[in-house]
Amino acid sequence: MKYWLTEGALKMGLSLSQEQVEKFGLYAQLLLLEQEKLNLTAILTAKEIACKHFLDSLTCLTILPHSLKNQAVIDLGTGAGFPGLPLKIAQPEIKLTLLEVKRKKVSFLQEVIKQIDIGEVQIINRRAEEIGQNNCYRDKFDYVVARAVAKLSVILEYSLPLLKKGGFFIAWKGPAVDLELKEANRAMQFLGGELRQVADFYLPFLNVGRRLVVVQKISITPLRYPRRPGIPKKRPL
Repeated sequence: MKYWLTEGALKMGLSLSQEQVEKFGLYAQLLLLEQEKLNLTAILTAKEIACKHFLDSLTCLTILPHSLKNQAVIDLGTGAGFPGLPLKIAQPEIKLTLLEVKRKKVSFLQEVIKQIDIGEVQIINRRAEEIGQNNCYRDKFDYVVARAVAKLSVILEYSLPLLKKGGFFIAWKGPAVDLELKEANRAMQFLGGELRQVADFYLPFLNVGRRLVVVQKISITPLRYPRRPGIPKKRPL
């Protein structure tokens, strides 16, 4: 695990301390222990966990113009904690919120946070459509991140209401994202977003391509969005 993490991070232009590598190692152990019970991930080897989960989660750090230090970041549909928890390990000053609707996964996240001691992390056990209409969360975040959650046209309706004007939404996508982008163009403009970048990269040690879609919120999202739970996915904008 240590080799894949440290060497992989260096290949990406990042540097991990010994303490951070140890935290990632403990995180991997907890993942493996709970994998079968909670069906958290189908990735089982140390190399795959290091590359496909941990390093993959850190890829956004290679394209941002500044660090996430002291930035309010929310990870939508975080599941087993990706990409939010790896980002918090790499940059502990992040003000991190995790959104996860499944109670069993929330319990797992609470245990991980306790065991690896990464500081304060808020976990919300609700749907994105609900918190997007809650004044405690709407227009409050500098970054929204989401990995393998939904089609862009859907996840934009979840995400943009949560962002401050000027904030960024980052989506982890596969190589064939062009059609999604085309389909999401109307929703992006309607919700107040503007495409800033589509970054291509390959995961270290693996011939696996990824694309990061970066959207900036340039105007206030109309108050009627997000629509009530289930509607964005059933009837995408």
